[in-house]
Amino acid sequence: MNKDWDTWGAAEPDYSQDLVKTRVEVAKNPLVELFTMELKQSDDLINLDIYFADVKLQIPIKII
Repeated sequence: MNKDWDTWGAAEPDYSQDLVKTRVEVAKNPLVELFTMELKQSDDLINLDIYFADVKLQIPIKII
């Protein structure tokens, strides 16, 4: 997530303006045709699951 919100597309972002950086594991998933995002709550976390083609990303978000 970057503070410079109005720059998008092929331009390289200004990484010094990053607000948040995270690493996530990429997992193989059964094929989905549409880009899909789901929020799933478990205890003190919310997982943001992102699906596209045969890829799944899961981003844990801690509730504070």
